Amino acid sequence: MIMQYNSFLHNKPNSALLVSSKEVFEKRKTDLDNAYQMAKTLPLNDKWNIRALAWCLVDLIKREGKKENNQTRVNQFINELNSLNIPEDDDLLLNQIEWVINPDIQDITQAKELSKEHKYGEAANILVKIARRQPKNKKVHESLAWNLYYLSKDKIETNPINLNYINRYFHEYFLLNLEKPSILHTNMLRLALKLFNSDSPIIGNQSFNFIYFFEKWKPEFFTHEDYKEQSFEGKKIQPFALNIWLAACKSSLKNNNLMEMNWALDKISQILEESNHSSCSLTNQHRFGNIDLTWLKWQQIKLFLALNQNDKAINSLILFAKQKNNEFWVWEKLGDAHQHDDALKIACYCKALLCKHDINFVSKVKLKLASFFLENGDFMRAGIEIQEILDYKNQNNQEIKDDLLNYSQQSWFQEYQNSNHQNLKNNTDFYQQWANQAEELLYYNLPWQRAVLGKTFQTDINKIKRIIYLENMDNQAFKGIPHEINISEKRLPESIKKAKENTSIRLKGEWQATKKFQVYCLEKDNQLEDWSIFTPYLGVLDHLNHEKKIAHFILDKNLDIVIKMEDLPKLSNKKSWQVLDVAEIRLYEYTNSKGEKNHKAISIQKSEQAAPKHLLMIFSHEIVSKHNNLGFTENGIFIDKNLINQHNINDDATISGIALLNFNQKKRTWGWKATKITQVFNIDDLNYD
Repeated sequence: MIMQYNSFLHNKPNSALLVSSKEVFEKRKTDLDNAYQMAKTLPLNDKWNIRALAWCLVDLIKREGKKENNQTRVNQFINELNSLNIPEDDDLLLNQIEWVINPDIQDITQAKELSKEHKYGEAANILVKIARRQPKNKKVHESLAWNLYYLSKDKIETNPINLNYINRYFHEYFLLNLEKPSILHTNMLRLALKLFNSDSPIIGNQSFNFIYFFEKWKPEFFTHEDYKEQSFEGKKIQPFALNIWLAACKSSLKNNNLMEMNWALDKISQILEESNHSSCSLTNQHRFGNIDLTWLKWQQIKLFLALNQNDKAINSLILFAKQKNNEFWVWEKLGDAHQHDDALKIACYCKALLCKHDINFVSKVKLKLASFFLENGDFMRAGIEIQEILDYKNQNNQEIKDDLLNYSQQSWFQEYQNSNHQNLKNNTDFYQQWANQAEELLYYNLPWQRAVLGKTFQTDINKIKRIIYLENMDNQAFKGIPHEINISEKRLPESIKKAKENTSIRLKGEWQATKKFQVYCLEKDNQLEDWSIFTPYLGVLDHLNHEKKIAHFILDKNLDIVIKMEDLPKLSNKKSWQVLDVAEIRLYEYTNSKGEKNHKAISIQKSEQAAPKHLLMIFSHEIVSKHNNLGFTENGIFIDKNLINQHNINDDATISGIALLNFNQKKRTWGWKATKITQVFNIDDLNYD
């Protein structure tokens, strides 16, 4: 609308009147009183004349409203403004009129000035009374809300924090009639998150109930930007909405409130379910898209456990442990989930302690294990756990409290300290003995898969790895072409480390979302012969490139392979490999650095078997159509110029020979290409004498 005014001022033709609305607008910038007197002379049959007078009155009401004991003059201008027929499409002017004719304009103006001076409390005291009188006036309510925001912000940044004031401001905010979603509404939630995450002490040892605030704020008022990943100084920052959901889960767990935990679990379970499906019921505005929700899944697990939904927690934890197999806190939580199965509980705690040795992190796990030892009368092992924690805390000047202090003062521990326990210095042997049971949780329901050991190799960062060829269960057409995977040499059992290349093994594992195969366990498979998972396929040598020293074999329309000539086995009688030779080839599938699947030969040998009919065709008495020194037979067999010239084949000649399956790169089609000509009959050569 402002642009409309500017356009009018520059483009409206001069009127025959002594005063024009254009002149009023110009005068209003420098001399409001004279502009008003000029506007009063304008006929009110023109919308721009009405606008000129109305804007003068708006400015006069604002100016006079700031003066004390001036309400009579203000009312005079308001009455005059109310008598004007304002154009209905002029939203900017109508909004300004709604604001200035407010009966509380003087108080509103005063509050505005106080707010500019950062006197937010005084401004809020004025506005809260007006908001009560004018429940539908969103401008007043918004003005009050901003003052409440700044008051809350100031209180949150003080130390210690007075939560009584902040709760009062938040309560008042939620009573207001406001537009949502909005920047203001999002900023209030940011304040609440800041308060929840604050390390500052709170007067009276109170705690802020973040999830209660969030429920009243209402999750449907997130904006599109709230679900997007942000960046700051080159670093990626996870979406604001994700931070809020994580805080809501933590808040409900901290409060240990069943209703709050169930509410949080229901909401985040919907988000996680939707993230697993490409077609979800929510619009793009309310989806996290490809954002990593790992830590939201972790909060879901904590809520499952808090609500005694242990079966769901265990299922989720197993999936989590598959992704973070070496994180102690995952195994600790998995142990917590098996509270009614002592064997699995202790196995998980042992696995956790093998993952992390720093007592500063695992002291709680060691206390849990010590408790188990005590319950079973094994005071020696319990004493080892307690002593290790005590030694660490004493060395690092950390406070000894709660359960640890209690254990250290009990008689059994005093006896342990006075005893000779040199024969058992730590519990590592116990951890190793029990940890395997925990690891079995990851794969107990997975089938065994056949595999073959390959070579050992060293990576660019000097890590030793072992190649494994995994039986292909996916490709129905080529089941005998295994996948190449690799595993760290450290993860191999000793019996496998010493095994020779091509040893048959079996393993349990599964493909990850990253397209890498995760191996959980493996062992020798004495029931299988070496290389048994490799099926030999027949291929035909269709091209030799002597310059590049490579040979090309075709096995199928969907499968071909290039082999270095030096890798081809030597033939008897000093013969060399020739086009049309048939080979028996064992292949494996691998994924290159671009994520593309390719094939390599692990073994190849010449075969005396006939070439498969889908690869090689023997043809006879085919009539040739010749063009530009290239030829095609009546059945579509292609003859290249080398064969044309070598055998002097003319147009309409009749030929016999051998053709191979061939792919035309230009036409992107499959066909047959003559590779060998055995007989040629040119019409010019025929003699019937």
